[in-house]
Amino acid sequence: MIWPKALIRKTISTCLFSLALSGLAPGQDAKRPCDNTEAVTLRVLVFDGKTGKPVRGCEVHIYSLGSNSPGKLIGKGLTDETGTFSATSKYPAQIAVSVKGRFLCSGRDMGTSVRKLDDILTHGVVEANKCNPAVLHAVEPGTLTLFVRRETLQEFLDW
Repeated sequence: MIWPKALIRKTISTCLFSLALSGLAPGQDAKRPCDNTEAVTLRVLVFDGKTGKPVRGCEVHIYSLGSNSPGKLIGKGLTDETGTFSATSKYPAQIAVSVKGRFLCSGRDMGTSVRKLDDILTHGVVEANKCNPAVLHAVEPGTLTLFVRRETLQEFLDW
């Protein structure tokens, strides 16, 4: 039997989408998820998207999005006077970082950024700043830099 190309492409796309939903990387064994138990420290910097100044007293939540424990809180606290919050935890594959009561200037939903921890630890990640593209920050390994803004009255009322 000869398979049509469109059916083959659709089947491959469905399989890759299922892998993405499962939290497994292509080629990773589903029976043996990532078992790296090394503790790592992640730094989150929070800056005002319009002014570029550090935001003090922002509540930051860091969640593990590994295939073993989706949505597990691994760090929670307030940013200091430099806009910094740090947390140490076991090494999850992906993390979600949310900033309570703030929206990301990158245009993502509310104040949540989902990132691969490897990218943050190896290179560092700076979220886009659509609030004021002239305000930039240097990329630092081990650091996730977020530009945030307060929610508008309309967003507050829609919630």
